[in-house]
Amino acid sequence: MESPSSPYQPHKYPPSEGTTWYHYIYGYVPNHQLDFFCRPSVPGDILPQHFSHLNRLIQYIEPFDGSAVAFAICNLSRDDTQHEPGHGGLALVFGFRASGATDHAGRPNPPFTHSVVAVDRQFSEQAICDAALAFYKTFVGKDGESAQDWFKSILCSRERMLDGLPAYLARYNSLPSLPKSTLRGTLTSTDSSTRRIVITHGENVPFEDVIAAASRAAALLYCSNIKWTAIFVGQDRRGVDGVSVHFVSASDPTLPRTSLPPQVSIDDVANAKIMARQLNARSLVDDDPVVTLTDTNLDESDIIGINAETDPVGPTLGSNRASDGVRDSPAYRGVLIFSFLGMALVVGLLLALFVHPSDSHDHRGPTDSPPPSNSAQRPIQPKPVDKVGPAESPDKGTPPPDNKKAKPVPPGPGKGSGGAKNPPRKSDIIRDVPF
Repeated sequence: MESPSSPYQPHKYPPSEGTTWYHYIYGYVPNHQLDFFCRPSVPGDILPQHFSHLNRLIQYIEPFDGSAVAFAICNLSRDDTQHEPGHGGLALVFGFRASGATDHAGRPNPPFTHSVVAVDRQFSEQAICDAALAFYKTFVGKDGESAQDWFKSILCSRERMLDGLPAYLARYNSLPSLPKSTLRGTLTSTDSSTRRIVITHGENVPFEDVIAAASRAAALLYCSNIKWTAIFVGQDRRGVDGVSVHFVSASDPTLPRTSLPPQVSIDDVANAKIMARQLNARSLVDDDPVVTLTDTNLDESDIIGINAETDPVGPTLGSNRASDGVRDSPAYRGVLIFSFLGMALVVGLLLALFVHPSDSHDHRGPTDSPPPSNSAQRPIQPKPVDKVGPAESPDKGTPPPDNKKAKPVPPGPGKGSGGAKNPPRKSDIIRDVPF
């Protein structure tokens, strides 16, 4: 066992063989600071990412002002890369502030938070509710046997805390054992936005009834692909990412009085139509109940396509989100394939009717008239030019010259056909001279 004078390390307790639940206690460590009291020495199925989520959430869960206990159900597999709906880690958390006590520095009401963690178990609504109620009854206990009484008794000494941890953990051996999960996804959503859903309840509603309603919501979310973080019955001082559900008294002065965040009554948690609307989700099954939350009188049209203008309760499902949610179903794929085949057939018929074969090939028969000539498209052939010889007339239509050598023409009176002009006679010259 650790010495109180040595550097502090959380106590690692040995879990019993085949256990379902693993204990993690966080709060004020005597003469130290806020830290873990204990954790299992063998974490079993709990992976580092599960502990990382728990570590971020467990530090900021506190009861409302005037309330004795805070309660939360935390999703430890929100960011698992290979997460499957119906599987993953879940944590049940109870916490309080020790009223009337102080820490070693004199700060009043030191915090104490106890969580039990299980991974890949059959988390039906009844299983979660039974485990949470058994945990709650032991946590609040009877007079002198509650977690707060034990915490106040060990505040004076770290050694006393370490000595008393085994007996304190043994109180919770009655938590129900759960088999490995055989659950499957029954709810789907394509909305990955960060949302805060508020569920209001009456001021005098028993805490056990609130735990039961939170268990219903947790069973619904556990079998979905929604990236939910936690369900709170108390304050979340840090704020969380993803989808969170908050149970708040209707008379709480901090309750938002506007339409955002969306608000529903605790009585509506059992109504699958309203819860699916709040979560922007739809059921993946038709007849099978969604973890006992599906109203069998509802059909798919009651969940898809709700109009915010006609129905003021919460956000609505857009048509695109609804269509995206059914893309994984075999029926949708079959309709898609037949649609493509029908479109291909229609296009083929249109091509056969309106595209004539002569546009691409010439199929004229022996009696068909030739197509009209298009001189603009035919090349112009140059006409042959005949050479002109020495005895050839340049006029068109003159027959080609004879290749035989032309005979000389004897000179005669007048103009020769091919020679020079003859000289005039003397008698002609004398006759032409004027007197």
